Amino acid sequence: MFAPSFGPNRHPGRRCLALSMALGVLLAAAISQGPARAQTTPTETATILEASANPAPAGKPVTLKARVTATGGTPTGTVAFQAGAGSLGSAALSPEGSATLDVSTLAVGRHTITAVYGGSAEFAGSASAPLVQVIDKAATTVTVTASPNPGTVGQPVTITARVSIGKGEQGFGLAVQLEGNLPEVEPDTAMALMQAAHQICPYSNATRGNIDVALSVAQAALGDTAATAAEHQPSV
Repeated sequence: MFAPSFGPNRHPGRRCLALSMALGVLLAAAISQGPARAQTTPTETATILEASANPAPAGKPVTLKARVTATGGTPTGTVAFQAGAGSLGSAALSPEGSATLDVSTLAVGRHTITAVYGGSAEFAGSASAPLVQVIDKAATTVTVTASPNPGTVGQPVTITARVSIGKGEQGFGLAVQLEGNLPEVEPDTAMALMQAAHQICPYSNATRGNIDVALSVAQAALGDTAATAAEHQPSV
């Protein structure tokens, strides 16, 4: 009869079996997880914003264009256009890395606009420098006409005034075009009369030096044939 053994090698077969099972579990886990992947950092990008017209008249579309660039590839994704804290809209980047947005809702004044690229898995997001877009008042035209035109001898002379508003070097200003219709009067004589009237007219004297005034004559000849109009740009 043998005495029981209590050493570390009492059941060597069981120990080998347990070790094999543990190694198998670890190997299966490693295979299921696949090879270890290195952590990558998204590539830095730069966003540049420009406008098709600046300043631009109110009501006319302005095309905002954002270009997103990066070293070692062309970014993909979406660009959001913002005016201050408000959103103007967004657009997807083209294969060349640019996005455009047409805007016609900006009010008269100055607007700070930025383009924000949202980034992607490979490229980091970025924002453009602020662009100050100026929207000017739209030019308007006021036309005054009278009839009959052409008239006959003895009828009152017809003067047509066209007043326009536009932006000049010193800001907004007025410009006036005065067209006289003097029936049965030679064009040269009609222009001389227009120039003389312009020199003594109280309204012309009141505005002289403040607005640009152009004089012209619409002279109708006898019958259905209209004579050529003469134009003159006096200094005011």
